[in-house]
Amino acid sequence: MKKWIIVSSILIFFGLVVFTLFKVINFMEYNWKHAGDLPHDYQIGLGYEFDMETLKLVDPVTKIKKKEGLWVVISYPHELQKGHQVTFKIFEVKTGKNKVGLVWDSNLTSGRHLPLEVKNWNPGKYRCSFLIDGKEMATKIFSIE
Repeated sequence: MKKWIIVSSILIFFGLVVFTLFKVINFMEYNWKHAGDLPHDYQIGLGYEFDMETLKLVDPVTKIKKKEGLWVVISYPHELQKGHQVTFKIFEVKTGKNKVGLVWDSNLTSGRHLPLEVKNWNPGKYRCSFLIDGKEMATKIFSIE
C-alpha cells in the first residue's frame, strides 16, 4: 500500500512538472512570436485602409485629402486593464473647437479603431488627444486639405 502511494505521488509530481513546463514554454513562445505586435508607447494613427486581421493601418497619413473612408487607430503598448476612463478628442487647432469627443471604459484592450467622419470639416490643422484617467498619453496633429 505504501509503495503504491509513493509511486502515484511521484507520477502526479512529474505530471505537474511536465504540465508546468509545457505552459511556460507555450507562454514564452507566444510572447516571442508576438513581441513586435504592440507599440512601445501609446500611438494615434490615421489612414484609409485598415487591416482587420493585424488591427493596423496599411497606409498611415497626416494630410487628409479624401474625406471619406478615414480610420483612426489608437494603439496601446500593453493591454489596458478594466476600470480606467479612456477619452479621445479632436480639436480644430485654429479655433479650438472640439470636433470629436469620445469617452469609454477600458475593457482589457490593447487598442481601438474607429471610422472618422470628416466630410463637413473645414480645411486646416487638427489635433487628436488620447487620455487615460485624464492624463494625456498620445497626441497627433493632422491637416485636412
